[in-house]
Amino acid sequence: MKYMIVIDLDDTLLNNKKTITKENIEIIKKLKDLGHYILLATGRAFHGAIDFYNELNLNTLLITDNGALISNPSNNNFNNIIKKIPKNIFTDMLDNTLDTIASASINKDSNVYSHNYSKELDYSFNGAYPKEVFEIDYYKLPFDPMNLAVAVYANKKEKFEAYFKNNQTIDARHWGSDTKYSYYDIHLRSVSKASAIVYALNYYNVDINNLITFGDGVNDTEMLALTKHGTAMLNAKDTVKEHANNITKYDYNNSGVGKHLKDFFDL
Repeated sequence: MKYMIVIDLDDTLLNNKKTITKENIEIIKKLKDLGHYILLATGRAFHGAIDFYNELNLNTLLITDNGALISNPSNNNFNNIIKKIPKNIFTDMLDNTLDTIASASINKDSNVYSHNYSKELDYSFNGAYPKEVFEIDYYKLPFDPMNLAVAVYANKKEKFEAYFKNNQTIDARHWGSDTKYSYYDIHLRSVSKASAIVYALNYYNVDINNLITFGDGVNDTEMLALTKHGTAMLNAKDTVKEHANNITKYDYNNSGVGKHLKDFFDL
């Protein structure tokens, strides 16, 4: 019986040094050799995830940008599935929210197109610094973005959120706040890691009962709830854990994913 095992990167598979532990690598290799499908699903852009995909020697689909991009780096014949925010929707959002946004980052081809670039904002969402940063007037953005990360002024948070409450096309996922800013990623409502995983299940003809997911963040809740084998990390917040049927015994710094899989498959 083949399983599909879908794993988030930051604070799940990766430890606080942004590396994969030896134990996690060894367990994943064993499961891959047994014929199970190992997939990474991350909010990072492609360039922030591909090195880990290669380190694990994967040959499966790669889910990045919180599900907005499904690619297969091991198969040049695979037609990437890309879901972008249409220009008219993006422009309307700018018209109504740009004055609330302190900084924003849009990733494309390992570069960042920025509004008041913040290295901290970009790294916290993407996990890897870009090759080049282009400070640009977003009204003149030369492509349709898949998503964007934004820092919103704390005193303008309500105005920003109000715009998305009745918007049927795009949404803003809240990640957290500090004294100055609230942080969000903006994406199509139809886009999520869970929707990308459903595509992958059909692509590999795997039953949803044979799906195992691992995650720790607010962008993982839908994929954790998708399956009875949804597994939240020990280090996840309680608001994330409540969406999962299982919780790892160990955190991301102590190979929580690998240890859980070792027990599950009795390796």
